[in-house]
Amino acid sequence: MKFVFMKKNIIFIFFLSLLMFLFGSYLIYNGHIYFYINPIRDHSDPLKAAAVFSDWKWLINSIKCFNLGEDIFFNNYCDIGKRPYIYGSSLLYFPFKEKFISLYFYIIPFSLIFLVSFFLNYFIKKRNFYDYLIVLFIFFSTPVMLGLERGNFEIVIFFLIIVISLLKNFFVTNSLILLLSSFKYYPAILLAINFIPKINLKYLISILFFATAILIVFYIDIHEITRLIERKNIILPNNVERVGMYLFSFYVLPELVKSTMLELNIFNENVGYNICLYLSLLIFLYAFLKIFIFHKNHEKLQNFKIDKFEDRLFFLCSLVLITIYFFMMNYIYKEIFFLGLIPYLQKNDFYINNKRFKIIYYLIICKFILLTILWIIQTTLFSTSIYIKGFNIMSKGILDFILMYFIFIEFLKIIKKGLLINYNAIKKGELFGLK
Repeated sequence: MKFVFMKKNIIFIFFLSLLMFLFGSYLIYNGHIYFYINPIRDHSDPLKAAAVFSDWKWLINSIKCFNLGEDIFFNNYCDIGKRPYIYGSSLLYFPFKEKFISLYFYIIPFSLIFLVSFFLNYFIKKRNFYDYLIVLFIFFSTPVMLGLERGNFEIVIFFLIIVISLLKNFFVTNSLILLLSSFKYYPAILLAINFIPKINLKYLISILFFATAILIVFYIDIHEITRLIERKNIILPNNVERVGMYLFSFYVLPELVKSTMLELNIFNENVGYNICLYLSLLIFLYAFLKIFIFHKNHEKLQNFKIDKFEDRLFFLCSLVLITIYFFMMNYIYKEIFFLGLIPYLQKNDFYINNKRFKIIYYLIICKFILLTILWIIQTTLFSTSIYIKGFNIMSKGILDFILMYFIFIEFLKIIKKGLLINYNAIKKGELFGLK
């Protein structure tokens, strides 16, 4: 019997979300998840209790320091970890009042915990008891718990992308993309969603307006952006041995090969790195050529409609995942964007009727649940074993690679369909209103 969502279920969904929120908040606030989540601690006092919501407090403390005239892009002494400010300067003008400190430090990050719980229960279909267990395990998985425990800003970006997917108004959605791009720089890529439906001259001019506005934002922040690029090795994770399974990046496997060769003192580690890197790139290049050159069947995306919520969310989250996967080394709290793929994969029971969607769906489930189990086994039983650590990094790197390969293929199909629609519109003179 197919799952059918009815309005009367909203009470049950809210109640279930509230239970998950309360239990999750209790575990986070009391530090009961630190056996598989690494917290941020005060460098000046290692014995001091871990700082809950450390990333969110870092942001608020950065605003406080900025208001005092400090150079937080270089020496952010307000942060317990002395981490430099790495976001767009627009966030620094967020209104801050000392009397609302509880709102900034606790109510907002706790609200994010509830929103993640509600998203999992509301937007992910559940047809049996096992589906409820899957949602529960995803909620308490390492990537989700790490993001929630630190109050990471990627969760805010994720929910703003959900809002963009829900809305249909061009100027509202693009204004939100502009806002996101002023917070962090990579969301600017979300403007690509405007090229999927058929466009006309007026529409194109509007797109160029928002693209120009984003470029102006980047120009205003050019000094800070340059400094971030210069210090990327300090800011971003760059050591696969130290960070381990906390990494999400295309470069995990090449870095693992390099570290293994250094550890075993065999072959040339840089040559090994390059071989692994270029072989991986060739696989994705094959996917690109397969879709754009050799693939002739354009009807396989007949169920994809960019004006539908699940479809828009899938496209936007895929675009973000591909961008951050290929262009930077990331911590796993950015894997929250994988959750945005699930509603589309489940829509119309795709994960039963479409083999590729079924593969993507179960790879995502394995990513959140199986890798968390492997991580817990490592941290609790084999914390000193370099072999278990290497095996886990390799397992995560391979699973991420396969999953991103399939997502990349589906994303290219959507891009190709959008390009064909607009190419045909140009041929018919519809773009410039000639017909």
